[in-house]
Amino acid sequence: MQRPLPSALALICFLLAMSLGVAACGKKPTLTPRDPDQNNENNTTNNTEPKLKLLGDNCSDNAQCESGACRLARCVTSLCNDSQKNGDETDVDCGAPGCPLCDIGKICEQDIDCVSGICEADVCVVSRCEDGVRNGLESDVDCGGLFCDPCADGSRCADASDCESSVCTGEACIAGTCEDNAQNGAETALNCGGPVCEPCVDLLGCVLASDCVSGVCENGLCSIPSCIDDRPNGSETDLNCGGNDCAPCADALGCGQASDCQSNVCQTMTCASAACDDGKINGDETDKDCGGPVPGCPRCAPNLACLTGADCLSAICDPATLKCSGATCSDFVRNGLESDVDCGGGGGGTGGCQGCADDRACSIGSDCASLICTGGRCQSSGCSDGQRNGSETGVDCGGMCGKCPDLSACLVNDDCISGRCVNGSCAAAGCTDGIRNGLETDVDCGNLCPKCADGKACLFNFNCVSEVCNNTTCQQPTCTDGATNGMETDTDCGGGVCPQCALDATCGNDGDCTSAICGGGANGPICSVCRERAEQVTATQCGYQGRGRIEQTCVNGAWTTSDCVGVWYRSCKEILEAGASTGDGIYKIEPDGPAMVFSEFSVFCDMTTDGGGWTEITQCNAQSKLNGVLTAVDDAANARITACAPITQDASDSHTYYYTFDWPASFEEFYLNLYEAKANSGVNSLSELGHIQADWLVGYSGSSGDISFGSGTQLGPITSFSRFGATASTQCFDCVIPWAGGTQIYDINQMSTKFRIGWGETGGEPEGWIPWYKGTIRIR
Repeated sequence: MQRPLPSALALICFLLAMSLGVAACGKKPTLTPRDPDQNNENNTTNNTEPKLKLLGDNCSDNAQCESGACRLARCVTSLCNDSQKNGDETDVDCGAPGCPLCDIGKICEQDIDCVSGICEADVCVVSRCEDGVRNGLESDVDCGGLFCDPCADGSRCADASDCESSVCTGEACIAGTCEDNAQNGAETALNCGGPVCEPCVDLLGCVLASDCVSGVCENGLCSIPSCIDDRPNGSETDLNCGGNDCAPCADALGCGQASDCQSNVCQTMTCASAACDDGKINGDETDKDCGGPVPGCPRCAPNLACLTGADCLSAICDPATLKCSGATCSDFVRNGLESDVDCGGGGGGTGGCQGCADDRACSIGSDCASLICTGGRCQSSGCSDGQRNGSETGVDCGGMCGKCPDLSACLVNDDCISGRCVNGSCAAAGCTDGIRNGLETDVDCGNLCPKCADGKACLFNFNCVSEVCNNTTCQQPTCTDGATNGMETDTDCGGGVCPQCALDATCGNDGDCTSAICGGGANGPICSVCRERAEQVTATQCGYQGRGRIEQTCVNGAWTTSDCVGVWYRSCKEILEAGASTGDGIYKIEPDGPAMVFSEFSVFCDMTTDGGGWTEITQCNAQSKLNGVLTAVDDAANARITACAPITQDASDSHTYYYTFDWPASFEEFYLNLYEAKANSGVNSLSELGHIQADWLVGYSGSSGDISFGSGTQLGPITSFSRFGATASTQCFDCVIPWAGGTQIYDINQMSTKFRIGWGETGGEPEGWIPWYKGTIRIR
């Protein structure tokens, strides 16, 4: 259907008609011949006017050029991207040979000028699905694309949606097949169903039962197999039985595994009858191959299923759980290991029932409470029979027999030598049991227990808190008793009661010491000559150029003197000159020494190349440690520092920048290590090298740029990419350009405190650089 002319197009036509005085959207205006004399006059005038300039001539605007295009003060060929209607263009930058086709609403002369392929009344209009032309988004004439109907077989196509068959192969619509991943032909669902394709799986479309793998078609969908559809389908192993979903099959029906059968036995793919040795719970069995009335099936062990006691080895079936109970010592049956009814079989309740009383049946001594079995009968006990029996709490001890040693069984404290019965066992003498026992000199104190208080019994000084045992009694401490006791911090001194202590004596605070300093000794505070961890400087101006000092530190109450410490170096060159180099590696430097404007940081020192002493500067050290600054000589639209690296890109003109970082230690030589730059151009633009920069403050000329290096205190750079051979042919969109100079060393012929990188470019397109993309700068 042809669409109506858009209102925007109507507005364009109206504006053109008003400005040109013609029917802009109808036929082209007919030129009215002028008066011959007027034409002659015009001709005369034209002969006196300056002629239009040719390609390459100087110009100041487009009107002076025969081509209608003036660029950079030169007449050039008209372009399709100059935002001018010139040359053979029917509208701005479109419609001419070599230029893009014109969009809807643009002025045209013929159909081939338009994107839509239709030029009506000198204006490009939208295509229609009935215009007899393949245009717009159509894949073939009046079909395909987003808006027209799909195409018939044999028509051109771009993808499956362009075709009635939904199959596009080799840019042509072809007839559908059962493997084309499109529902077409007689298929009832995608690639399945119908008289030709394979049946469909469950829940896909169908018309007949034959359209479905399950053989069941209900309400237009293949149904999931069920156990009542009288068809051997799904996971069934036989008709309506077996498998994951249906009930087990009867004997003689098909099966795949035991669970498919009512008997739980599947042999040679057929359900077999139950047996007492088939490893299954089946038939009349109450558990696997046991219980029940089946002849030949044994009784079940404890915890196996049962219905009556006859099903169990123990003859006891728990009515609450219907599980066979194990033999117990209270079931009034001689079973299990019992030697008599509910007794014996392990002795004393350890592994069996309690020992049997005298004269009950036994096999060994452990069957008896007396632990004595003679002639198959339990006998009476005694205090020397080597058995725990009778009233004994331990073997031949406790009760009516003698007291028991530690760890023997007991009932009361009097059963034990220690006088302590704890939880049925004689406990060892303890220091908190309220009894004087063991090695104690008094109740719960002395020897292995805590020291005894004044007035308590003792044998030795160390038995007493006061460390003084006099006449087997602990005495009150004094400042002359030769022991460290009472409030004393050491023997007969300190504590605020006794005299102050001498050096190295143990102390609690400064008042305990004659030195008035209680410091940290190796094993605790002692009276010291100095305060622990105190520091003092005893000498200065030692080490390299007198940059170090001698320190003393108080350790364990005594002064220790250090070697020369605190030596600092401003650069790797100074480290090398001071003899402090250990070869290539990481060192710490202080670039401005005692000024401390720049903080200390770690750098890599090249101690090998050309005699060594090179300090390596990375992008991030230059930026964060050495005050790296980006400066514009000629601004770019986009200039910034990203990930420590300077980045620039102009809009469509020229730019010039330099990046400077400080080096207070000064340098006079440098080289570039694994250095790389990277182009940073806009879309469809190229960054070029080739111009050689000579002055940091002078921009670039021609249509190329440069990346240069040198001292920020000199007029211009020492070397650059272009000086080293890069030309205008070195151009790219976003490529990485490695430094071609290797490790060539450059001498700036003076000492400098600033290193500088300069770069820029000129040209009529978005161009730019990441001048320090990778690598490092090494200075000396």
